[in-house]
Amino acid sequence: MGSIKTCRDRLLQDRTRCWRGTTAVLAIAGLALVTAAAIRRPSADFADRPVLAVVRDGRGRPVWQIRLARAAHEMAVQTLRAQPLPKDRAFELWLLPAGRARPRPLGILPAHGSTVIPIAPREAALLVKRGTLPVTLEPSEGAPGLRPDGPPLFRGRLHAVD
Repeated sequence: MGSIKTCRDRLLQDRTRCWRGTTAVLAIAGLALVTAAAIRRPSADFADRPVLAVVRDGRGRPVWQIRLARAAHEMAVQTLRAQPLPKDRAFELWLLPAGRARPRPLGILPAHGSTVIPIAPREAALLVKRGTLPVTLEPSEGAPGLRPDGPPLFRGRLHAVD
């Protein structure tokens, strides 16, 4: 009977250790999440940023204005002329650096209003150089591949920004 009690005691000790370890891991993970939320970098203030590009329609009318906060790796896009948008479709902005044949996806543009689009540091560095910003009509989640599905409907030219 003594060996059964010893075996049961060991099982209880193992379970207790397991729960203590699990509790410690969850507490550390929770603390990490709270810390990350507390030190989250706020979005950049775009009011004092120069206009990087104005995207225009086929008639040359301005449709979107784009500003860049390079250090924050964000772009602010403001709609200047609301555009009709078919259901389940979206306007996608692409970066076509000068001298390159393939555009890079930057993000989904608003049909009206404004939005902030996070961008990778590499794209932020390319946006301050020469190139164009074509806009295509894509599925609402964006182009399924790394290439546009259709021809550009709108286009902007990058302005030099310091």
